[in-house]
Amino acid sequence: VLAHHLGEGYFAASGLPQDPDEAAAFLAGLAQRLGARTRNDAVLLMNGFDHAPPEAHGARAAAALTAATGHEVRRALLDDFAAALAADAPRFRGELLGARSANLLPGVWSTRIPQKLRNRRAEAELLGWAEPWSALAEALGGPDERASLRAAWRELLRNQAHDSICGCSQDRVHEQMEARYDAATELARETASRALERIAGLGLERRGAWSADVELAVFNPTPHCRTDVVRFALDPARWLEFRGEGGRHLALHPLLRANLERGFTIDGVPARVVADHGTDRVRLVPDRAPLAVEAVVRDVPPFGWKRLRLAPAADVPEEVVDDGREIAQDDVAVRAADDGTLEMRFGATSFPGLCAIEDVGDRGDSYDFDPVPGAGAVTESVRVRRLRHASGLAHLVVERELSVPASLSEDRAARSGERVRLTLDVEARLAPGVRRVDLRVRLVNRARDHRLRLLLPTGRDSETFAAATTFDVARRSTKRREARGWVHAAPSTFPQQGFVHVNGLTVVAPGLPEAEVTPDGVVALTLVRAVGWLARMDLRSRPQVAGPTLPTPGAQCLGEIDARLHLFAGCDPAAAHDAEIGLRAVAAGDAPLARDGAGLLELQPAGLVLTALKPAARGAGIVLRLSNPGDTQLDARVRLGFPVARAVPVRLDETPCAQPVELAGGELRLPVPPHALRSVLLLP
Repeated sequence: VLAHHLGEGYFAASGLPQDPDEAAAFLAGLAQRLGARTRNDAVLLMNGFDHAPPEAHGARAAAALTAATGHEVRRALLDDFAAALAADAPRFRGELLGARSANLLPGVWSTRIPQKLRNRRAEAELLGWAEPWSALAEALGGPDERASLRAAWRELLRNQAHDSICGCSQDRVHEQMEARYDAATELARETASRALERIAGLGLERRGAWSADVELAVFNPTPHCRTDVVRFALDPARWLEFRGEGGRHLALHPLLRANLERGFTIDGVPARVVADHGTDRVRLVPDRAPLAVEAVVRDVPPFGWKRLRLAPAADVPEEVVDDGREIAQDDVAVRAADDGTLEMRFGATSFPGLCAIEDVGDRGDSYDFDPVPGAGAVTESVRVRRLRHASGLAHLVVERELSVPASLSEDRAARSGERVRLTLDVEARLAPGVRRVDLRVRLVNRARDHRLRLLLPTGRDSETFAAATTFDVARRSTKRREARGWVHAAPSTFPQQGFVHVNGLTVVAPGLPEAEVTPDGVVALTLVRAVGWLARMDLRSRPQVAGPTLPTPGAQCLGEIDARLHLFAGCDPAAAHDAEIGLRAVAAGDAPLARDGAGLLELQPAGLVLTALKPAARGAGIVLRLSNPGDTQLDARVRLGFPVARAVPVRLDETPCAQPVELAGGELRLPVPPHALRSVLLLP
């Protein structure tokens, strides 16, 4: 990337005096300072500022500067300045996580974590389900869903303004974001459901049979065969009918009646019935939460589906609930310790002490963490429950009650003596045939002015580690960077886009973007950073003012934080994506657009990651995008299960480019260089 360093910030020439001569004198001094450090004859004077209108007297100031200095001064666009930059600029490699001459504001990675979780889930719904299945359904004869996809993306993108997604605006802004997340997520989910049900054989009205037996279609949204857990909501397309002569008699759907009385099997194997608490599903039976069934489904084809039968069964054994402390499946095991931490075993390798807690006072603001010494969290009680089901699914639930200081002291120099109780529930799940531990972490935060992190020790020191970043995997170091004389030293935390891998353990944590790996190999994930100010002027961790000093009580994040984590041995970006995206089940019909058991798209080799499968933005076709997070070139082989007449290499903006692509016999072949993206437009 050709870059220009803004040596005095991005608004150095804004807020000009109204008097043209005074403005010219100010600008002349600025131009002289910037000119002393430039490599060519062009100096960029940035005349604009956040939340401010254009300055009407800017043209007069430019004219006065020309008269005073003899320099050519013109109002221009950034593109005009970029055209004047030297093409032989010095080269730098790697991430820029520190800031020698300006504020960096890395605390935004952990501000308002609940909204960051919502953002990640909305992205996953669109990228993992709505886009690919809309594209495939249309290729198989279904409708064009691009209008719905555009509407969903528009709502999500409205939350991507930097003060919005960073969590560093006033509370009103973040309250308004919630409705946009609702709209984006619901549009994406319903669009995906329409596409899946049409592919699985339901008609335009998507009506299932009036029967307690339901044909299920379990879908795999990844380009390789999968075995995993799937959940199906016990919601028939029609909940009720009015029947009877001479009057109206309400008849509930047989599926709803059955789930009040019996258990269920899927293809004869017991399925786990669970209450679907906290959802907005229609509830037709008083005092009973909507229900869903869970089961392990094996060998679902790549970007394909598998037909199964859900049926009521009177003899399904009830789930066994006891106070046992260990669950195991195949060569994976989880055991709860007395202090509430977990030991996980993958084969012969064990990781004890996982899910420990670190709680630190925070006198910072929405931009930056500023730690406060003092007492942290105390574990008041630990309760462990074990749940085992005939389906093979096993759960271990660890409920901890913690006490932490309620807030900062009045002078903000220490933590208060008053303490409040927090609850932290960690539910571990194992499934047969799935070599992974799934965690649901629920924190109810009742404290202010603190940062609480989940600690996952890997058992030995580490100098380097890997972490997911945008379209890639970054290799990072645990060594602190030398930053003497820097305005904002690089923090020990870093942003992660899905997973962190260290010492053989991968921790998948979508939507928890702030992590740290310590030199002794501990992965620290921020669950909440609770602060009450947009910006403050008295931080010790940041030497400069960053924004307006507005109170933001909403940034204290009081209430529940619900996150999903997945842990497995080894480093596999595709497996991390699989864990996050899961499988999905819908009702199946008798006129499918694609045959069950047959994959629609399979990708090899395993080191490549499919990052997008979407309808083309303009015109016909499907855009396929691959990334190679490895250090060597990989030659992609994509087997296609739908008709494609032509493959055109394209850029991210979907305009053609000259990269090599070969299509023959229903198979696409293309080289993907290391740490690179390749996009192909597949035309019918």
